[in-house]
Amino acid sequence: MKKLTYLVVLLLSIATYSQQSIANITFHDVPREKMDEFLTLHKKFHDVSISDESTVTGGGIFAHKYAGNYSVATYAFYNSESDLEKDTAAAAAARTAYWNSLSDDEKQVVGPQWGNYNKMAVYNHYDEIRISNENSLFWEAEDLDWSTYKIMVVSKYNVKWGMNQDFNAGLQQNLKNYQDSGIPVAVYSNRHLYGAGYSFNIYIFYDSWSDFAAFEEGDFQPMNETSKKFWASVVDHEDEILVMLGGIDPVTKQINYINQ
Repeated sequence: MKKLTYLVVLLLSIATYSQQSIANITFHDVPREKMDEFLTLHKKFHDVSISDESTVTGGGIFAHKYAGNYSVATYAFYNSESDLEKDTAAAAAARTAYWNSLSDDEKQVVGPQWGNYNKMAVYNHYDEIRISNENSLFWEAEDLDWSTYKIMVVSKYNVKWGMNQDFNAGLQQNLKNYQDSGIPVAVYSNRHLYGAGYSFNIYIFYDSWSDFAAFEEGDFQPMNETSKKFWASVVDHEDEILVMLGGIDPVTKQINYINQ
């Protein structure tokens, strides 16, 4: 599989660190027994939606493992809200052109596939748009390799009014702990913009379940004052664990799945 060298720069954070980025996220409630079929059709209909007018810059596809109420999360990334709007129209036009290019026999096959895909994609789904900027957390290990299996932990927070300073100080301390441990391979953050979601998300990536467990086992220590103020600033919080399945190639804009 083609190495997804720039996936996460385009994924949950920013294409260039000083630039704003938009994440369009859809949470799908796909039955586990239909997961393979969904992923196959998702790639097929995503790829035929790409054209010279496409503005998507990258993305990620994740299988949900623990917590939450969905089975698949799909992420698409844009440089601005207007680019997201343009891409929606461009994708619809590309799909129409693809359909019109099919023979009658091909339409007999593709039509039911499209209907089945939409049924799985739309049922019980929900959407969220999030934003990153120069103030977002951004760190990657030097030997980061996006062509291999990854575990992603999403820590979600709502913050009390007027306590962002204490919250941000705690985040910086947590980021240093991740870096000093030598175990996570990437850390990113973004903020809520539209739709359902927490005000602040942090995304921590690990190369394996054993690495994730090793970090958690070594993370138990008494709270210092920064940690206490951090948790005092939080209204509510939850964690989710997902497995990275693949992403949108930033050059071809097509989906590549990781061979696991």
